[in-house]
Amino acid sequence: MLHFFRGLGLAFRSYGKSFQIIRECKLGWVFVIPVLILIINLVVGGNLSSHFTNIITDWIRDIAPFSMGDSWWANTLRTIASFLVWISLFFILVYIGGFVLLILLSPVLVYVSEKVDQHITGKSYPFVFGEFISDIFRGVRIALRNLTIEIVNSVISLILGFIPLVGFVVPIYLLSVAAYFYGFSFMDYTLERRRFNIKQSVATVRQHKGTAVGLGLIYMVFTTIPLIGFALAGFVAILSTVAATLATHEIVSTRE
Repeated sequence: MLHFFRGLGLAFRSYGKSFQIIRECKLGWVFVIPVLILIINLVVGGNLSSHFTNIITDWIRDIAPFSMGDSWWANTLRTIASFLVWISLFFILVYIGGFVLLILLSPVLVYVSEKVDQHITGKSYPFVFGEFISDIFRGVRIALRNLTIEIVNSVISLILGFIPLVGFVVPIYLLSVAAYFYGFSFMDYTLERRRFNIKQSVATVRQHKGTAVGLGLIYMVFTTIPLIGFALAGFVAILSTVAATLATHEIVSTRE
């Protein structure tokens, strides 16, 4: 347990250093990328929500035993349908949006982690397009792997949640698992660069659960904030990657 809390401390200390490292590495410009993703998300999300609202409204109109026309009933129906669509999209974003965002940001996060690594080690990593693409695909694979495991784990946990007493523990457990897998994704960028295969990466992160949970917890909290969470999470993902690179470098250096 002491090892776990030491890992948490390492994660939080690394976050504290992130802003300074970003300034020293002149990486401030990368925060433009989450803004672009947010704009695309708002446009696509707005169109999708409008489309699904129309589908639900038309479906209810068809099954209704009377004609609504343009009455206040119709307007109320559309308002309710729009609310249900937005609520659904919110919960989808809370549950899988964080991993989707990591997949979209993979090229940026690979680049950021590499630049931070160069800064703290002095080691040069010449750009090789093939390796860069391989790193991106590995990041996507890790994110998809973690998302799949989390979904299965969540379904099992929710079923167990109906058992008396166990149900009180399930929410805390699910939050811890989500934070762990997010932290895993951030740490793996550095582990991959150290030529750890996925099995070795899994074993290393498992040995440092506290660090993984601490790194992922900050990011996870922002993904769950209503309305603005997804917008903020893109910026936090960059900070989390910087923090994870610092923390993972310290972990690996200690082992060498």
